[in-house]
Amino acid sequence: MRAIKPVLTEAGTVKTEAIEDAKVTDVSHFLAFCEKYNGEANVYCGMNAFKQIGRKDSSVKRLTLITFDLDTIRDEPRKYPATEEEVEAGLEKIQDVAAYLTKEWDLGRYIIAMSGNGWHLHIPINVPVEEADPDKYKAFQQKVSEHFPDYKLDDMSALSHPIKVPGTWSQKPCPTDERPNRMSTLSAGDIEKWDCQSETPNFALVQKINNIEIEYTVTEETAGKDKTPRDKTKNALQKMIDRMPKIYKDFRETGKPEGFKSRSEAEFGFIIELIRRNVNKKQIREILEAIPNSKTTEEGDHYFELTYGNADLIVTHETEDLVQIAFEALENHDTYLSTDAGLYVYDRGYYRLIAPQYVHRQIERELEAMGHGEDCTGRIKKEVLGKISDIHYLEDREIEESSRDLLCLENKVLNVATRELTNHSPGKVFFSKIPVVYDPDAKCPTIDKFLREIFHEPREWENLEKGLFRDSSHKRQDPVDTFEEFVAFCLMTTKIRGILVLVGPHNSGKSTALELVRALLGEENTTSHTIQDLARSEYYRADLKEALANIRSDIPNNPITHLPIIKSLADETDSISARRAYGHPFQFHSRARLMHSANSLPPVDFSEKEFFDRVVLLECPTTFKDRPEDPDKGNPGDQYKDPYLADKLRAELSGWLNRILSKYSDLAARGHFATGEWYETAERWDHWTGENRERARIMLAERSTVAEVKAAFPEISERTLYNWEEKIKWGKRKAEAAKG
Repeated sequence: MRAIKPVLTEAGTVKTEAIEDAKVTDVSHFLAFCEKYNGEANVYCGMNAFKQIGRKDSSVKRLTLITFDLDTIRDEPRKYPATEEEVEAGLEKIQDVAAYLTKEWDLGRYIIAMSGNGWHLHIPINVPVEEADPDKYKAFQQKVSEHFPDYKLDDMSALSHPIKVPGTWSQKPCPTDERPNRMSTLSAGDIEKWDCQSETPNFALVQKINNIEIEYTVTEETAGKDKTPRDKTKNALQKMIDRMPKIYKDFRETGKPEGFKSRSEAEFGFIIELIRRNVNKKQIREILEAIPNSKTTEEGDHYFELTYGNADLIVTHETEDLVQIAFEALENHDTYLSTDAGLYVYDRGYYRLIAPQYVHRQIERELEAMGHGEDCTGRIKKEVLGKISDIHYLEDREIEESSRDLLCLENKVLNVATRELTNHSPGKVFFSKIPVVYDPDAKCPTIDKFLREIFHEPREWENLEKGLFRDSSHKRQDPVDTFEEFVAFCLMTTKIRGILVLVGPHNSGKSTALELVRALLGEENTTSHTIQDLARSEYYRADLKEALANIRSDIPNNPITHLPIIKSLADETDSISARRAYGHPFQFHSRARLMHSANSLPPVDFSEKEFFDRVVLLECPTTFKDRPEDPDKGNPGDQYKDPYLADKLRAELSGWLNRILSKYSDLAARGHFATGEWYETAERWDHWTGENRERARIMLAERSTVAEVKAAFPEISERTLYNWEEKIKWGKRKAEAAKG
């Protein structure tokens, strides 16, 4: 972090003075630094994660933000802040940038922040620095700037570039009544907490950036010099050639066949080396034509075709034996499975997805152990990988038949119908393993109590302990049973359709309930994408292939588009399209159940019958507060949090698994969730939309009391209503002062 103070010189210009640089390691240190300098200096922090203190790109370890900085166009010198009109004009422009990125670059989540005098568009990403090409990120910002030539978009492509901390005051040395200093604030967008260490937000946009093609040229000034990764001018092909034996490097640079009998022999050997390194025919022709006095240039197409064909034949014969050797070695080492979605390796009960690089490394190790390390070319790796994929390919139908009614657990494979346990086996195909030990005698009293309390109001708890639940419509069952049936739904192969949505005020146990499900299913067996991201991006949908559930708290309030895709995700019988990074598109039937929670819901058209027919909407009505240090300060009706609840719940997972399995047969026999008619779900959904929050604000602005608004909109917490009330009062005072 950095604190910088602007100072007005005697000449009337502005210079900046750095007051303090600091590396913060936790939230408390971050807040302390902000509080120390807020109002006295401009407070900045790095937009990316640093591995050490410093302001160099080499100090960055992970890219977490892409930021566009739009400065307001001002007639006054930079020593003055912007006017309100200039700030408002800047907001419209940064919104134009966000709309363009959403349409053309698959932008998903973002935040718009007012920096005090301009606007920031923050785009969350999650890219290790070693996987990022700074030139491509710079090219991305340049392309966007070129699309808006009349907008003042500053270059923020440097990895170590700092940004203004929202919530701190922007400082200019000469503020006036018309040009006041302002607090930097978050204004719009996806304003929510995300964990960039475990998520990959805006994955589709990152892939588009990675696909930007940059032309590299070798100049007299750069040739032969050792450059930093940012300044290197040689592409991957040139680097590969540089690693070839010196005799071929010399031939490529000079065209002289030193060490060979003739130019034809040198060129023939050079082509063989290129084919061994998996260089394609077109690239080989271009490389040869660039060699001084090459035979290919002199003799033309016929000579090249003949020479290339002979070289390819030799390499083919060379590689056949090595491919078979490597294949047999890998077959003895691992058990593989191939599908349209990729290659998998058997690992203690289930098949986990592997990248091609995993097999490549295995091939390198095996051939090196047998003395063929230098012969392990890209062509051999490609052919071995293809052979493994072809031989071990299974269709989805075959996979389903091998594991029907079976559940892969930590200790055994369980038949959910007969409760019979058998050993793990590669012949039983699973793409996930539940990290819970099966114990038929285990119980879960703490989980039972927790679920009763979050899905029912306190006045109902006593009757629930006696096993009583009443629903006047007689169409909906106890929400606890519905919730547990949905968890059982995650373990089933079925034609039942459903999307679980938990909704309720802040601190009502929604996220704790979803994290309990994640603990049961296994962290590695779940994803965490928003409904909006899954609907929009085939890259996000690819993550669902091996997952049991997509569990995500806090649905953003922006509208849900592409509803047909969401409907297909909620219906196992529908096929959906997906794509992995750098891979081919593929179709699959998703078994990953969608489980989400929110304090308020995004608007959905009431006429979307098929969407609401799939939604399992459960309300969590009770707010749990932090327990006061002084017991006398608590109210008799308040419900308090248990700081050790998560550990207590995890200790009973084996018992809860027994409960979930008992719901399995109930749901399968009924064939649907007992949640009432679709229009009833639509009405309850509408009650919790963000539009109701706007209606509540209007009531407060029209002088309704917090109690009156709370009675009309019980889903909105009193704390939120009091905060709104204070903001409304502050706005009125500001307006009255301006009139005075």
